[in-house]
Amino acid sequence: MRGPIAFLCAVATVVLGDPQPHVCIVGSGIAGSSAAHFLAQGGGVRLSVFEKEHHVGGRMHVFDYRNTTIEAGGTIIHVGNKYMVGFARQLGLELVRPGQHSGGALRMGIYTGDGFALETSTSKIVTLGKMLWRYGPLNLKKMHDVVQRTLDKFETIYTAQDEGTAFPSPNALLTALGLFDSTQTSLEAIMLAEGVSPRLINELMAGITRVNYGQNTTMSGFGGLVGLAGSGDDLRAIAGGSFQIPEGLLREAKVDLHLSTAVTAVTVTSDGKFELATTSGALATCDGVVLAAPQELTQAQLPVALAARAFQMTHTTFVQGELSAAYFGQADVPEIVLTTENASLPFSSIGLQYRKDGVSLYKVFSRAPMTSATLGHFFQPDFTVVKTYPWAAYPTFQVPETFTPFEVVPGLVYPNAIENAASAMEMSALSGRNAALLMQKHLGLPLTSASFAAVKDEL
Repeated sequence: MRGPIAFLCAVATVVLGDPQPHVCIVGSGIAGSSAAHFLAQGGGVRLSVFEKEHHVGGRMHVFDYRNTTIEAGGTIIHVGNKYMVGFARQLGLELVRPGQHSGGALRMGIYTGDGFALETSTSKIVTLGKMLWRYGPLNLKKMHDVVQRTLDKFETIYTAQDEGTAFPSPNALLTALGLFDSTQTSLEAIMLAEGVSPRLINELMAGITRVNYGQNTTMSGFGGLVGLAGSGDDLRAIAGGSFQIPEGLLREAKVDLHLSTAVTAVTVTSDGKFELATTSGALATCDGVVLAAPQELTQAQLPVALAARAFQMTHTTFVQGELSAAYFGQADVPEIVLTTENASLPFSSIGLQYRKDGVSLYKVFSRAPMTSATLGHFFQPDFTVVKTYPWAAYPTFQVPETFTPFEVVPGLVYPNAIENAASAMEMSALSGRNAALLMQKHLGLPLTSASFAAVKDEL
């Protein structure tokens, strides 16, 4: 009877299949959706995603304004961001230059509180001449060279991940790229050591770090350099909103999606699995967990306590109206206003988002909530507040940076640990892929064979 029984067991195994391991992902932003994408591509796994909000996207969100989609959260990607560009292509999304709804070329000014230190022109030649005159060609070249060296080192991550390399910690990842030291000193110190002038650091660079991170050039170097790379002509946006990338990745990964469901606790069971408690009252049993949201924002109880980080609040206020000539001291105010570090300024930046038929919509970033009285100082009297978003957008960067491991315990992976180095959509995407690689190796799953090293933007 042994032969027939063995045959029947073999048939049952083929028909029913071995149960696939179940991976639970907490958070539906770029890190979570990237992890889901690469886990699904490798195959042999069942995926569940838990999102506390009622929509997918994490810190990406849009709203409709006069039949136009306006981005309220993460917006801009660099042409060298191979994951974000590659995801957009795979999903059939259109990459466009920023400012599509602003009614033409935009000018930028760096406001000090006493006037504009620099104003660009709609002419690239005129703008170049102004920057050369203000900062000097050698200073601009030194800044460019430092940023380019950082990008060249950073780009090696794509080949490493295409080859299946997984990193247990941000320290290991950044050390492999030759970038760890830049997290241990400030952007200001790095630039001064390269001989860059304080004027360039305190004006142009400070304006860029303040709009990108709400912080000054005293922030950690690597994060600041990532911010400097995210400025200029090599920027793109996703037509219709960047939230479409996580939405599309999760759809193609065929995940079991639980919206409006926060995870309150993750515990290890006696058989080595994980149990998730949620606000819905249901429990989920998982073979592995990817915590793809900042622990400081989820506040879920974990098997091991993670070091707490301070998060930088960026208050985003969308205002319909026109800027005040009296406040800025000139009639023709640039459409984009960056600022130097000045405690008396109520805003970090102002940027035109929409202009048509005599109607303008601006996005104001500030460190504190905006009141109508404060807005009334730098907007003309007939302004209207359209939307407000208080974002806990990124960690407060400080040197020297310290890092929580990606592998919290075996089978529990925390991709958002990378945010202490730099907080950007591409950083989340590569950290999501690293989480997938760690999980695949932990569960003995096949690795994804997707190649991103050769991806290029061809807009």
